[in-house]
Amino acid sequence: MHSLKNTLTVDPGFGGTGWAFWKGDDSPLTGVFKPEDLMNGFALFDDLLTRMKPELAIIEDCEVWGGSGKSVAAVNSGALFVLQALLGGYAGICFSHGIAFQFIKAKKWKGQLPDTAVDKRIFRINGQKYRHHESSAVGIGFSIAGVL
Repeated sequence: MHSLKNTLTVDPGFGGTGWAFWKGDDSPLTGVFKPEDLMNGFALFDDLLTRMKPELAIIEDCEVWGGSGKSVAAVNSGALFVLQALLGGYAGICFSHGIAFQFIKAKKWKGQLPDTAVDKRIFRINGQKYRHHESSAVGIGFSIAGVL
């Protein structure tokens, strides 16, 4: 396994921003925080970077899935654009800390896998179960490591 070290993987969202901090093994430190609004989300992310001190942050980018009613509804309601503002803020905070960052699309790290399949694959890799947004952050890391 190509292990990630000093890397933070992030599944952003207002329903919960999940994160996994990779120390070089297959059991990352994980957590979820739930932003109340943009400013609160930025403050919580800033605090996370201050505590973890990653060298690289990999943040799941948002995208429209044309066949998904939920995705289309997010565009129509404006929620997708607010999420994009959250992502931009997270990137700016990384920049202000001198931390390199990358965005990754869900289609790239998990293809068409549903969350339940990602959870099962993660469990086969490290025997751990994670909360919803944590699981996506862990899945991003294992995908980048080439083992998901």
